[in-house]
Amino acid sequence: MKALVPIELIDGRPSPDSLGVLERLAGQGLESWALVCGSSIQEVAQQVARHRCAGVLIAGSEIFATLAPEPRAALIADLITQRGFAVVALATSVLATELAAQIAVHCDASVQWALTAIERDGGGLRGIRATHGDTMRTTARWTAAPAVALFRPHECAPGEPGTQAAPVEAVAPAGTDLPERVTIELLPGADTGSAALDAADIIVSGGRGLRSPDELDLVRDLADALGGAVGVSLPLVDMGWAPRAMQVGQTGTVVSPRLYIACGISGQIQHKIGIEKSGLIVAINTDKDAPIMSFCDLGIVGDLRMLLPKLAAEVRAARRV
Repeated sequence: MKALVPIELIDGRPSPDSLGVLERLAGQGLESWALVCGSSIQEVAQQVARHRCAGVLIAGSEIFATLAPEPRAALIADLITQRGFAVVALATSVLATELAAQIAVHCDASVQWALTAIERDGGGLRGIRATHGDTMRTTARWTAAPAVALFRPHECAPGEPGTQAAPVEAVAPAGTDLPERVTIELLPGADTGSAALDAADIIVSGGRGLRSPDELDLVRDLADALGGAVGVSLPLVDMGWAPRAMQVGQTGTVVSPRLYIACGISGQIQHKIGIEKSGLIVAINTDKDAPIMSFCDLGIVGDLRMLLPKLAAEVRAARRV
């Protein structure tokens, strides 16, 4: 059974999550091929080729210079038809989620999401999901081929690159009918300088303890001082204070930074699941009995409006020394 794994690039490098999915599928005995799209990607393709795969397909074109999913989805649909890929597996991200949906539309396929594993099931496959705080698991089967699979973020660890490289083959981008260019508008208050949440080393998040959208600037300022990304908990998204892409948690982005600072976040189970793989969790909350205080590494009882500006100032002063 042949599987295709689109490799997402972050700052020009292969995403560890994508390489992990490639490793996971190869471990299930699937003939797994990687797909790398972009411009000037020969060196990246050679890096990917040293990982566990049957080969690497590269589509080099300026059409992939942006993160628009349409040309990628059209290419993958063509590859499915031409080469008989039965599985398309991706590591969940904003791009991957949109890409999975468009592939399903192109191929009249079904999508299973938030997977932790794929297992052989006779002549087919079944997906595995962890639920209820990873205490239970459920089985998901695809109702139509190809099987489009979205693995949970940070679920699949990449293997060590080997000394032998798999073959690399160029493929032509598919023709896409895009009547006009997509216009990207930066919304007021959007974070532009921060790293993507799922790849960030440091994340500072704000929650219901903030009294107004303007107080998110306190969170942004500390994140900027630390060189980290900005996140929020679900209530702030529901209130319209922040876009869904900034949400950290089980229903948002599952993260694993070295440092996670939760500001005014109570720490309900959905948020806990989203941050529990973090290296060091610091919580700032006025409630010493908030759920997050029971699982954080360092809990600070205090008013974030007083503490965050002081922390940001101290960090900047220390960096100037």
